[in-house]
Amino acid sequence: MDETNLQLVIIDDEQRVTKALEREIRIKHPEIEFSIKTFQNPLQGLEYIKNNQESVFMVISDLRMPGMNGAELLEQIRSFDKDIQTTLLTAYSDMDDIRRAVSANIRSLLPKPWDQDRLFSEVESSLAEFKLKKENARLRIEIEKQLATASAFQKAMLNLHDTAPAYPFISVEYHPQKTIGCGGDYYDAFTLHDGKVIVLMGDVAGHGIKPALVTVMLKTLIQSQRLLGDFNFTSPRDFLAKLNKEILLLLTASPDTIIAFSALFIDPAKKQIKLSNAGLPPVLIAYSSGAFEYFFQDGPALGFSPDSSYIEHQLSMQKGDSIALMTDGITEYKNAASVNNELYMQLANIIAAGTPIQTLMDYLQNKQEAKQFKDDATLMLIHF
Repeated sequence: MDETNLQLVIIDDEQRVTKALEREIRIKHPEIEFSIKTFQNPLQGLEYIKNNQESVFMVISDLRMPGMNGAELLEQIRSFDKDIQTTLLTAYSDMDDIRRAVSANIRSLLPKPWDQDRLFSEVESSLAEFKLKKENARLRIEIEKQLATASAFQKAMLNLHDTAPAYPFISVEYHPQKTIGCGGDYYDAFTLHDGKVIVLMGDVAGHGIKPALVTVMLKTLIQSQRLLGDFNFTSPRDFLAKLNKEILLLLTASPDTIIAFSALFIDPAKKQIKLSNAGLPPVLIAYSSGAFEYFFQDGPALGFSPDSSYIEHQLSMQKGDSIALMTDGITEYKNAASVNNELYMQLANIIAAGTPIQTLMDYLQNKQEAKQFKDDATLMLIHF
């Protein structure tokens, strides 16, 4: 918004009225603050406002005018720009037209003859509110741009295209919260030099930029420690304990940061897995035989206490078996708590049938209220 080009428009079929209003407004507001445009023809005034709506902050219009009355004029202005402040000038008690103007959300009524202090007050408050709305709109656009940038960066950072193991086959679907575009879901998969495959998933509590930044921190921490050899990848239980302490150390300034996390260590040669779940929804195993099982929380989410400990499960996998990891955006919907077993049985059957992950994600999204995930939602499938 260019504040050096603000305009106030006065529309009245009597020129003496427009001149009198302009003269009195100038007593309080010099030309340097805004320009004043006057019209006797409401249609011409409306056309001018349409063409200059970015700079017109206020319209003062008479109620009774030939061609178009003030109520209709202000209705039309509100239809294409709700930020322009509108004031109806009237010496009549025509309640039908006044009600119509009020229904169009006019700012105020200004009676003829007008009170000078009241006129000054209306102009000043209109100018202030218009500037505030435009500034809010500018800030909203800037925030949306920043969120879009954060979303693109986060998606690129999480992308497994260059690091996904050749075996087992891993696919991921990540849906950040729609209104924000970035969030606290984290996932990773990579192969160690000894051939072991590490699969990780996390969910940082909260929404928006802060959780997204923590996911970047997680990615950087885990990958740097992997390269330096500071993390022991022999056991998911020990890995989670170590990661928990590192997080508490790094986030001492933000002690309320909690991260649900699951770690899955796979030995492809032996077709054995070890898994530990620190607060995420159950890890689902869908066996090729048609059976399934799931593993609930094996310890507290990361960030609670440096003394947190975890347990782990060791399983053998066969060709055709599958594993599903998910964040709680998948399972948080109305009545979800009462149908968890049914949900996982359905998921196991769908996964065992070889359903593409995108189709499965659509199925899960359709179970949500309004068919839209309310939280960040991530699903990872691992096929043997």
